[in-house]
Amino acid sequence: MKKLLPLLFLLCTHMSFAQYIKGKPDNFKDRSKSVSFTTVVDIQQATKEGLYMEGYVVHISYDKIKALHGKKVKVAGKVTVVKGLQQEDKKEEKQGRSAETKHLLFPVITILK
Repeated sequence: MKKLLPLLFLLCTHMSFAQYIKGKPDNFKDRSKSVSFTTVVDIQQATKEGLYMEGYVVHISYDKIKALHGKKVKVAGKVTVVKGLQQEDKKEEKQGRSAETKHLLFPVITILK
């Protein structure tokens, strides 16, 4: 009985934390869809999150955007969809995008010649 009680305690605590995904907000939806596209990097499309490319928000640092500006690159990664904000009250404005956006959180970027 003394050996069973700690084992049962560990099992219960493990099961309670198994449902939690660390670091992801509730409005992120994982899609198991991977994408790959070729484009030229334009620094004018930079945002605080990264860079708009071919309808996706590619999460890369501003330093990397500056280094890749004007170069032809191949971008690949897993798509994560972020639901848009719904405005419930006309008087109260919410900060954020109202439309659903597609993000590449960990893109693989290859420079093409």
